[in-house]
Amino acid sequence: MPKTELAVQGKFLDVSLKEGITASDAMKVVDDICTRLQKAETSVEHTRLLLGRLLADVQDRELYRPDHASFEQFTLALAEKHRLSRPTLRNALMVARRLPELSVKEAESIPGTSLTLIARAAATAEPRQIKKLNAEAQGKTILEFRDGVMSRGLVGRPGRPHESARKTVTVKIPDVSRAIAGKWGILLGSRKPAALFAELVNAAIGEAGQRAA
Repeated sequence: MPKTELAVQGKFLDVSLKEGITASDAMKVVDDICTRLQKAETSVEHTRLLLGRLLADVQDRELYRPDHASFEQFTLALAEKHRLSRPTLRNALMVARRLPELSVKEAESIPGTSLTLIARAAATAEPRQIKKLNAEAQGKTILEFRDGVMSRGLVGRPGRPHESARKTVTVKIPDVSRAIAGKWGILLGSRKPAALFAELVNAAIGEAGQRAA
């Protein structure tokens, strides 16, 4: 079998399984490479989170000028220079913007795809829901987690509008008494109006369906 080398911090490690190697020693080599791979993957999520926070700061302070006329042009140049996909940069920024309380430890324990789903859900979900999603994502596969958040309507399914394409609905209700207005405030609590509105609409549709049945 040809010699196989792995570059680690400027040094090459021989990871080929030599003739006569024992099963025990072979498993040690396999375990060592798996450990390095796992560390590399968590490091990717750590780096992605830091990149998102840097991009947010650059955008807010317009540090991309004067070399670039817009932040969009800056990200295009960045993607081409470092051979990164635009979705990678866009998702990193979205995670940083929508999940400002996310810790590095959490980022390292959640697959990137699941983290992006949580960030998408954060557009309308309550903070307590986001905390639950963070914990949930650590114990499920990407497919299991994606199906779960989609089935609950926290993110759109493929083919449905993305958050950026969602419409804004303005509801004006005249002649509302102070008592009702006060109850609305109690019902809203710390939730986002969009989340409460979606909850009420879904509940009304569900009740209508039950009556029709």
